[in-house]
Amino acid sequence: MVYIEPITRRKFSQSDRAAVQEKVCLSVEADPESFLAAYRLDSRSFQGRYVNSDLMKEMFPEYNASKDHRSRYNLPVHNAAAVLAAAQFRAAVAGDSVLARTNALFLTGVPGAGKTTAVLANRDQFPQDARIVYEGQLSDPVNALPKFEAAIGNGLDVEILAIHVSSDQALANTILRFEREGRGATIEALARIQGFLPSGLNRSSKA
Repeated sequence: MVYIEPITRRKFSQSDRAAVQEKVCLSVEADPESFLAAYRLDSRSFQGRYVNSDLMKEMFPEYNASKDHRSRYNLPVHNAAAVLAAAQFRAAVAGDSVLARTNALFLTGVPGAGKTTAVLANRDQFPQDARIVYEGQLSDPVNALPKFEAAIGNGLDVEILAIHVSSDQALANTILRFEREGRGATIEALARIQGFLPSGLNRSSKA
């Protein structure tokens, strides 16, 4: 039985977005393993060693049906995807079938920095010694430290790679991604993450 954390529901005034959120949440709560199995079979996840909640969203047909669906239902599926990504993270750091994989790489940076591209555009360079490559925001130590502790608790060396680009470039990349894929990020989110990431990483390293 796969353990997942409770999925927090957001409030949506639009009935279709509220309905998609509830449908996805109920499906994940009923059978999380089916989504995790589909994720591990997706070649972009490197057998589940690459954990990325945005990629997890693509396991939901309600989200992945079209560019318009990805735009409209990005927030409604976000929390369910995050819960599944957390479950896959736990499974990946605990997986010790290949003894040479002794590293946990945490990949972070603002939206639009090119984190996902860095992994998927250089597939032959996926680190062979990494049991897990986790992509996510590490600007808040409250969320980052438990992941570091889980990796260390499973005997892994922790490495953090922060990809940095200028705010202008990150915004331009985010807009381009939205036009191509229907998925983006708000200016407020960009500013918040850009502002808090350095201090967050600094506090995490001292904890």
